[in-house]
Amino acid sequence: MNRRLLVLILFALVLVWNFVLFPSKIEFSDRTKVLQGLSFAKPYKIAIADYWKAKGQFPAREDWKSETLVSTEILDKSLIESIVVGEEDSGSISLLYTSRKDPKAAADIEGKKIVLTPSANDAGITWKCTSTLPDELLPLACR
Repeated sequence: MNRRLLVLILFALVLVWNFVLFPSKIEFSDRTKVLQGLSFAKPYKIAIADYWKAKGQFPAREDWKSETLVSTEILDKSLIESIVVGEEDSGSISLLYTSRKDPKAAADIEGKKIVLTPSANDAGITWKCTSTLPDELLPLACR
C-alpha cells in the first residue's frame, strides 16, 4: 500500500477518534462566533432590499417595524445582544455584541458592534461594513 495513503488514513482515524472521545474540545473561536452573529444580518438585508425596491429609499429607524427577523432563541445562543435597523443611518443594520452570554468569549467583544450600511447603485444594493470590534475578530470584508 502506498505510504502516503497509509499515513492519511491513520491521521483521519486519529482525528475521528479525538472528536468522538473528546467532543467537549470542539469549540468555536471568537472570530467564528463574530461571523455567526454577522450571518444573522442576512434576513435583515433581504427585508431592507425589499423595502428599497418598494419605496425607493432605505428605512429610517422610525419607519422600520419593531419585529425581529431572527428568533430570540437563536440570539440567546450567540454573542449578539441586539440587532437594530436604522440606528446609524437609514437602512443600516447594527449588530451589538456581548460576551456575557459566553464566559469563554473574549472580554473585548462586550459592547462592540458591527454596522452594515447599504448604498444603492445601478447593480443593486452594496453593503459597507464598519466596526468597533478588534481587527483580529473581523472578517476580511470588515477590516
